[in-house]
Amino acid sequence: MTKQEFQENYQYDHQKDLLGVGKTGTTYKAFDTHQGIEVAIKVVEAKPSNGMISLLEATEMAKKISHVNITYCQECYRFSFLSGVYDFGILRYYEEGNLQQLLDKKNLSFDEKDNILKGILAGLHYLHDNQIIHFNLKPNNILLMKDEVNNRYIPKITDFGFGVTENCFLNTSAAFDNYYFSPEQFNLRGVKENSDLWSFGVIAYQVFIGQLPFISQQSMNFDMEFPDIQISRRGLPDEVNSIPEPWQTIIKKCLILDPQKRIKHCADCEKIFYSSDVHADEDSQLDIVRANRMPCHKKIYYFISGKGHF
Repeated sequence: MTKQEFQENYQYDHQKDLLGVGKTGTTYKAFDTHQGIEVAIKVVEAKPSNGMISLLEATEMAKKISHVNITYCQECYRFSFLSGVYDFGILRYYEEGNLQQLLDKKNLSFDEKDNILKGILAGLHYLHDNQIIHFNLKPNNILLMKDEVNNRYIPKITDFGFGVTENCFLNTSAAFDNYYFSPEQFNLRGVKENSDLWSFGVIAYQVFIGQLPFISQQSMNFDMEFPDIQISRRGLPDEVNSIPEPWQTIIKKCLILDPQKRIKHCADCEKIFYSSDVHADEDSQLDIVRANRMPCHKKIYYFISGKGHF
């Protein structure tokens, strides 16, 4: 498809149809004139440097997988402009928006929370089974579809596949904007499947408590401290003990600082639903890994590597 054909086929206004702006790109609501339906267009600058996976590459890889709890660009086109080269990914438009928007506007029932979190876990399990580490799991990257027949939300994980190659560098200032990153993502350690499970634990805590576990609610930032430093001083907030089982246990096992002691796989989380032992180790969330800590004021970039990638 040529640039002109693309512009004729997908019609949108850059200001009125803006859906969101994130670290990986900008998303617009558009009208597909050929199919007569609304779609979402994700626009990402194509930067093949620093080991990052482009949106075009991620789209091709994602076409090999399929699961009810994941969604990805159906097509992706690359065009050159005076300002640079950009990938334009075409996604299904989800009227319900993303999980963060839902949490901001609605008080969910326990059943709704339970169903959404189980769906996220199932989608994450499928990605890991296909050797894909999401790396950037957060509520903004979880779209929602409303099942009107069963009156329930179906979560759809998106934006997986960015920045999971070896030799990938990311700016630490961007990292501090992501309250869902695992400690090892901040501290120059290998990223594995249970790095995603840390992020899932933060999301689950937020879904039940209504706020994030490891930030100052006054300043809404990390106070320039890594999560492991904060937890060593404060531990998990007492509010975690008010979360119903088995989610309380799952969250505690996901939010263990040492990835070697943290729960390893999505299947291990799912087993807790069928286990009578739902008592987490009360001290597990206080395990601290102090070796090789990287002070944020001395490093501009950090290196992330690990196995289990594309």
